[in-house]
Amino acid sequence: MKRILIVGSGKRVQDAALPALLRLQDDYRIDGVMARSEKELEVCGETFRVERLADLAPERLAACDLVYMVVGKPAVPAVLARLGELDVSSVDLLIDTPVLLFKHMGHLARLERFRRVWVPEDCTTLPVHDAIDELVAGGAL
Repeated sequence: MKRILIVGSGKRVQDAALPALLRLQDDYRIDGVMARSEKELEVCGETFRVERLADLAPERLAACDLVYMVVGKPAVPAVLARLGELDVSSVDLLIDTPVLLFKHMGHLARLERFRRVWVPEDCTTLPVHDAIDELVAGGAL
């Protein structure tokens, strides 16, 4: 069973991440939800205590297999900086798109400290695929 630590407590966490992970409890265990401030979230009839990311202990992070970062794009550099204060070499990172805003590209190297970095795609079809299919069918590619 993979242990997941969620960083973020906004709408996407409440409406997508937590409900999906709750349905996959045979494979994934939610080890906690962390954000800037403490609060409680009620999702799918379960209560989650949101803890402060600033209080994340190294041993707790080391016990996780995956950190799922679901924060607003302006907050990504600060979250990466906080996680980077700890050893993340044995932890995978799943980070929502867009991974970094263009003005934050200087923080890209912080991703290299994780064991692996994954980027989920929440679209089953992408508009560019249709254009490529048309070009191939027309002999242009």
